[in-house]
Amino acid sequence: MDELSKISRVVHKACGTASVETLLVLDAITGQNAISQASQFIDAAGATGIVLTKLDGTAKGGAVISIKAKLGLPVRFVGVGEGMDDLMEFDPDALWTRCSCARNEGGRSMEFIAATNNPGKMAEMRRILERMGHTVRSQREAGVTLEPEENGTTFAENARIKARAICEAAGTATIADDSGLCVDALDGAPGVYSARYCGRHGDDEANNDKLLEELAGVPEGKRAARFVSSICVCLPGGRCAVFEGVCPGRVGFVRRGTNGFGYDPLFIPDEVGVPGGGGTAENTQGRSYAELSAAEKDAISHRGRAMERMEAELARFLADGSVIGMTCGNACITVADKAEG
Repeated sequence: MDELSKISRVVHKACGTASVETLLVLDAITGQNAISQASQFIDAAGATGIVLTKLDGTAKGGAVISIKAKLGLPVRFVGVGEGMDDLMEFDPDALWTRCSCARNEGGRSMEFIAATNNPGKMAEMRRILERMGHTVRSQREAGVTLEPEENGTTFAENARIKARAICEAAGTATIADDSGLCVDALDGAPGVYSARYCGRHGDDEANNDKLLEELAGVPEGKRAARFVSSICVCLPGGRCAVFEGVCPGRVGFVRRGTNGFGYDPLFIPDEVGVPGGGGTAENTQGRSYAELSAAEKDAISHRGRAMERMEAELARFLADGSVIGMTCGNACITVADKAEG
């Protein structure tokens, strides 16, 4: 901390009446890591506020909520980049209120283990959950090496299998996603076999090649498809809830974009998210999932919609073990039950 003392002396020498405050600069993308970093720095440096950089979409703004809730530190400045010219001052309480409303503050913050070893899926789940104010560890981070056999016939069944197995092994709240692409012209295939459509699990390139081969000669008007995600939350003791999200769209003719994973370069959603939390808009440019920013995708994706429904229903599920069922369009809770047997 000697460097901070030197800087303070230089400032006071240049302007004896200057008010000096120590602010901690955090990268919004680091998510929960930002909390541990801040926690270690506060006492040593006497930090009284945060400068949050790379805040270029609501999907990366979850750190604001966690910082205020867990550390009590206000965010003084935000910026989309890292330079001084990118920063702007704002009202911390106003941002906190806006973020709290966006994440349905009627719920509660949870600590999850994510039942997945897929790095692309883990990145999306972490990004969305941290925006909602939750914390999440991967199986690897939690030291759980179990690989449950996904032998269900529906996304919901497979999500439940994974969540329940990892929850029992780890003894803590677990969240799992089972998802896939359902193509109308292929009678719903690849569906629950999306990850192993080519015959090998997790070979994205081969899976995309097979999908294009199966759709060879199918015109654009008949390439309708939808991405489906089932998110399962399991608690120690056996209670689980499954939430479903759907994103309609179509399959393109060629791969486009470099973001995302899986079938993202081929899937063209009907809508895209509007940057800055401005809702959704028609995908008039025909951009693929892989051509969207994280914020644009999360606002309309199957996984984003399922997790938004989870967030809306989480408090009720935690408080009530009864069966819940409802119809709610592109994202709905399908079941919340007690342990079987």
